[in-house]
Amino acid sequence: VVVENSVISHNDCGIIVWSSSGISISGCVIDHNGGGVIIVNSSDISVSGCDIYDNDFGIAIWSSSNISISRCRISDNLSIGIFIGGGTIVPTSGCDMSSNGCSVGIWPSSNISISGCDVSDNLWFGVYILWSSNISMSGCSVSDNWYEGIHICLSSDISISGCHVKGNGYDGVYAYRSSGISMSGCDISGNGYNGVCVADSRNITMSECRVRGNGYNGICAWGSSVSVSGCSISNNGRNGIYTEEVSPGMSISGCNIRGNRHNGIRIRGSRDAIISGCDVSNNGYDGIRIRNSRNIAISECNVGHNGYNGIRIWRSPNTSLSECNVS
Repeated sequence: VVVENSVISHNDCGIIVWSSSGISISGCVIDHNGGGVIIVNSSDISVSGCDIYDNDFGIAIWSSSNISISRCRISDNLSIGIFIGGGTIVPTSGCDMSSNGCSVGIWPSSNISISGCDVSDNLWFGVYILWSSNISMSGCSVSDNWYEGIHICLSSDISISGCHVKGNGYDGVYAYRSSGISMSGCDISGNGYNGVCVADSRNITMSECRVRGNGYNGICAWGSSVSVSGCSISNNGRNGIYTEEVSPGMSISGCNIRGNRHNGIRIRGSRDAIISGCDVSNNGYDGIRIRNSRNIAISECNVGHNGYNGIRIWRSPNTSLSECNVS
């Protein structure tokens, strides 16, 4: 079945696909409906080159698989641009999703990919992920959303690569009680609160990212295990990296941490952390501040020209310093 180059508007629902397969929807204008496109218990459905706007919601997918969404403009929908509930293998690529309540909502689903999409100016979140796994985002711009750019809750195995996450009202990326989240090659900048915030999460890795000019901390970790490597973290409103009550195994390596208003790295109430091979300089307060922590190892770092102390250690037993240049 092929639906193409059609105008579908002012209905309770624009298109409903129920217990079907092998359907193509292309080049359509779908507007001012209760729901734009609803797909239920179906497979092998493609939606491409469509303009889906001013509906109560754009596309809703329930209990379906192999659903492809590409090159669509999905905008100004009241609640959500694309909702995926109980779906699997849903690639979304090259879409412009803006000015919805939330552009993409995923829960609970798996094997979902979002690539080359522009997700901007939404009323709540840009992308919201709940109770889901094996989700990948690559080459996307997630910007100027009123709340958080990407919100991850109770989910696992999330990959975010080569994305620009900027100008969102609160955190650029927020993760709560989640695990196995990797961020690589991303530019996370100009967000209202933290660039990245993780809470009660495990196995969070960041590599080769630029985290700059965020209103509060560049990276904030509460009660989480985090690894940060090869990142540039600069000119954030408070600390470059702030950690509190982090789990054993935290590491910060090969990072350039400069020009943050407060401390370059602040560690509080944490243990068993490694800081190695970092350049921590020109921050407003201390280069590295450690408080009420233990078993913190600092090695091969260049710590210089910070406003107060190069390295400040307070009530933190078994903190070691080796082969560092502190000036």
